[in-house]
Amino acid sequence: MLIFETCRFISVHPRDFISVTLSKTLPYLFATFEGKVLEDISKELGEPISRLFINPNHCHEILAHVYLLHGGQTNRVLKFITEILSDTSGNEINIQSIVKSSVVSLLANLVVVLGAEDEERTTTVWLCPACVQSILIHDPLIRQYMLCERSRSYWQKT
Repeated sequence: MLIFETCRFISVHPRDFISVTLSKTLPYLFATFEGKVLEDISKELGEPISRLFINPNHCHEILAHVYLLHGGQTNRVLKFITEILSDTSGNEINIQSIVKSSVVSLLANLVVVLGAEDEERTTTVWLCPACVQSILIHDPLIRQYMLCERSRSYWQKT
């Protein structure tokens, strides 16, 4: 209930506060498997979790945050995201369709991180395009038109 006290202190309605801070809170909540909190936010805003995620202002931010996680966390979070989106939307959703829908914004977010002072974060970003590419390589349209010539020749060899 700390959020309600904070909102009362700064004279902002909780719904407005949650809406304004979604771009910063959603990446963290998805990355830490906070399904219950996501449900609470969904109820407060009157929108399903799938709509909160798919929102063009949030999807690429969430995915960029996920791809910057260390170790095997990225795959676990991607699985969590697909499960929660499939459950709340009633449709089978895969990670390829999610990444494909926001690939340009996602890659732009990752490129911005390359300018970060934190050397560990910038090293992680160098691996991210390969992760995104490995997801998208199975899509013939992406494979034919969007991958650079060098990448295409690499993937044709494998």
